[in-house]
Amino acid sequence: MKKRVFLLIWLLIPTVLVNSAFALNFQQIKRGAERGDPTAEYNMGVVYAQGLFGVKQDFVQAKWWYERAAARGDALAQTNLGRLYETGRGVKQDYAQARSWYEKAAAQGHKTAQNQLGFMYEKGLGVKSDLAQARSWYEKAAAKGDAWAQYNLGKMYAEGKGVAQDPAQARAWYEKAAAQGHTQAKEKLADSKS
Repeated sequence: MKKRVFLLIWLLIPTVLVNSAFALNFQQIKRGAERGDPTAEYNMGVVYAQGLFGVKQDFVQAKWWYERAAARGDALAQTNLGRLYETGRGVKQDYAQARSWYEKAAAQGHKTAQNQLGFMYEKGLGVKSDLAQARSWYEKAAAKGDAWAQYNLGKMYAEGKGVAQDPAQARAWYEKAAAQGHTQAKEKLADSKS
């Protein structure tokens, strides 16, 4: 019996330490955010968006923290605000607002925001559909290694959508995305072999 109690206590110690470390990290993030540190404000947005550290998932709170960091020029927060507006999480879905936040982050070179802008131009979400703009934004993000942008470019070349159809270019972009583990790109490559 003593061995079992000791083993149980021994197994719980790492859990207690991990939970204590999470609590400590959360308190550090919260203090930094309350002092106006944009990185900590962004991190508080992530905590609420994902429901981390035992905090209940709350997209309204996430938006509030992202807005604080975004106002200070944080490109990650601007991108995540764009995503909230694009998906309607914690806000009324508003493609024009999403585009506006993505543009701010993309202007700072944020590759995810650049890819999302490309997607919005491709699909005509919050903007008039413009495949040349879509390709341009995808190319910027793909050059920085964004796997989704590489996949999206591959798809444009495969379908001849906004560019001359070019299976070799499509394959090259799919290969770059697949090398990063992009599942759909791997599927496209597998389909082309069959």
